[in-house]
Amino acid sequence: MMFGLSVNVAFAEHNEFNNTHNLNSPESLYGIQMGEESVTIQVKSNGCTRREHFEIKINEIATAENGIRELTVVRLGRDRCRRMPFLLSVNLSMPDLKGPFKLINPLMVWRITKRQ
Repeated sequence: MMFGLSVNVAFAEHNEFNNTHNLNSPESLYGIQMGEESVTIQVKSNGCTRREHFEIKINEIATAENGIRELTVVRLGRDRCRRMPFLLSVNLSMPDLKGPFKLINPLMVWRITKRQ
């Protein structure tokens, strides 16, 4: 099965971010690139975010026509560092998906404000 999706949503302005993450809920993604065997996501980090902090969950939803799979990237561990936030690329193993799926995570824009 071949995937060719790549979404990057980083722009040149930055807002201050809320440093609270709800664990096991959809992580805000600032970019995503999907391959046959892996998915690379861009997430906000304060310096202590690691690959082990993320997991891909698949949920099957039965519809009248057929089942649709929902793919969600969730954060399992908090980044408790206090460094200036930056985007971090994290490579995760892609589960074996057959057929279409829906990405549940919100896509965010990275905005960096210019210092005066």
